[in-house]
Amino acid sequence: MNDLMLQDAAGIRRTQDGRASVFDLLKAAGSKSPRRTWEYLREKYPETVHAVDSVKMPRRDGKKGNLATPVTDVGGWRRILTVLPGVLGKQYRAAVNEMVDQFFDDPEALNTRTLERIEDPEALKRVELRARTKRTNKGVNAQIFSRGGSQQTAAQVANMNNLAVTGHVASDLKAMRKVKETRESFSNLELSLMAVAEELEIAALQQGEVFGHDGIVGTVQGVTSDVSTLRRKYTGPLPHPRDGLLRTII
Repeated sequence: MNDLMLQDAAGIRRTQDGRASVFDLLKAAGSKSPRRTWEYLREKYPETVHAVDSVKMPRRDGKKGNLATPVTDVGGWRRILTVLPGVLGKQYRAAVNEMVDQFFDDPEALNTRTLERIEDPEALKRVELRARTKRTNKGVNAQIFSRGGSQQTAAQVANMNNLAVTGHVASDLKAMRKVKETRESFSNLELSLMAVAEELEIAALQQGEVFGHDGIVGTVQGVTSDVSTLRRKYTGPLPHPRDGLLRTII
């Protein structure tokens, strides 16, 4: 018998040092095709691979021979959860979002001691990014309304930002990623880009003599054009589906 445990009570194979099979974790999380899900995550979020090693583990089907299997620890699994599609990934991101919202609604309820109990660096990073984009979004909206913009202006700016950062407008994001609030589904990279876009928009609006809907939208358009170019340079063009059809490449 080799030094790898076949499985524990939950059917998740583990190494002796406590790391677990990513395939088994994905299956437990509800994936019908763990290998396909893992390939999707590796292709779309290559940074998740850094938290995963590959070792040979006994086959689940009882057949002879060991297969190379990705394994990870708790911290690596939490990192995977931040980008995992489906219910479990959504619940994890929603819990972090709720924490950030609670912080802004009642800062005393989420004090320093609470944050210090979060030991996983990826979870802390997620909280930091959500908090930052919460702040930058409030800052952009404050600039919009102080310069004669309306709710329609704010909504158009938000959609311009969504399009620049993700390649999709809000309605498509909500339908595709099955979320009520678009930023719930953002990857860490998308959150970072959104924060940069909104910081630049705040600066651009403050520097220019901008007033009214057209002036605000025109100023923001200059920023989103730059951010969209930056995103395409490092992530490549994204297909933009609408009404079930591939309409354009952004």
